[in-house]
Amino acid sequence: MGAYFPVLRVSTAEMNAYGSLSDETKSLIVPILESKKITPPRASTWWATFNTLGSYLYGKFSTHSFIYDYKSAFDRLGEINENLTDENGNNLVTHCSQKMNDAGLNFIPCVHFDSPNWYINSVVALRKDSLAIRVRCHDFSSTLDEIMLQTVNQNILERFNEFSPRTYIILDFYNVPTSEERILNAINTFSRVDGCELVLSLTNCPEDASVVGPMTFGFAAARDDLRVFNSLSNTFQNLHFSDYTVRVNAEPDREARIDYYNTYIKIFYTSEDSYMIGKSSLIKDNGIDNFHSICKEIVDSDVYAGETFSAGDNAIYRCSERKLHMSDHSKPIEYGVNHHIQLTSTQLRQN
Repeated sequence: MGAYFPVLRVSTAEMNAYGSLSDETKSLIVPILESKKITPPRASTWWATFNTLGSYLYGKFSTHSFIYDYKSAFDRLGEINENLTDENGNNLVTHCSQKMNDAGLNFIPCVHFDSPNWYINSVVALRKDSLAIRVRCHDFSSTLDEIMLQTVNQNILERFNEFSPRTYIILDFYNVPTSEERILNAINTFSRVDGCELVLSLTNCPEDASVVGPMTFGFAAARDDLRVFNSLSNTFQNLHFSDYTVRVNAEPDREARIDYYNTYIKIFYTSEDSYMIGKSSLIKDNGIDNFHSICKEIVDSDVYAGETFSAGDNAIYRCSERKLHMSDHSKPIEYGVNHHIQLTSTQLRQN
């Protein structure tokens, strides 16, 4: 079985979740990192957002490889803007790549099937020996697969002919409901790219915890994402698996104004075939203290992997024993993501 490609954001919770993995697990996964987002008020000095990008990621990844997707940086700005340059006149792709190169990081640059020319040319100029191309299949129907394949070949791959990098094509279905037939059509189409490795990216994890009630540890959704992959991998031996772990939506922005006391402490916990959610009462209704009993319910359940299985599982156990208190939203995200990556990596190795 090939590597596992979990989609992670460059955020505190998700980077801590990765950082707490064992070196053995890190060697078996290639995370797809989605860049920090630039907020409109900070657009004029956007480069300050990435001041410590290289050293920060080195502290988490050291020499382990990862894919870096620059596109996410522009999500809140509304356009992928070439004129967004730093004080030295470098565009965002060049700026961030230089930070990562200076830190000695083993990163694979990512372009999208519809990236503008300046973006693609900036990645070409890096002359890296590996390249990722993200094809957002959730944005178009199967009738356009052939056109998208031509776009990838003509607008992207032909520019790399001079040094022919190892190429990963990420077929990204996100959490949009889709049929196995639709996925199969995309695999058959893009597998015609010579020498490429295909990564199937999709998730069935719920976007929020509304599917379970307060003071509950219960079933949220079946892991059809992994089931579909396992079915297809019997035919396509070189197909890799990618998912969005248990964070379809980003963790709350530290600067966001949320009514903290009217929220719940919650953790998404992955079992072998299901997504489970543990949810406290409202924080204003003693939710932080009540979350200890939710963790106790997880530990006593048939799906708990054991306190030594992962850093996340150990934290849940300590919380169940009231030796660890979870009073914010970031830590349960970190522990749930950490457990999910460890479990999924283990399952893929066993198949």
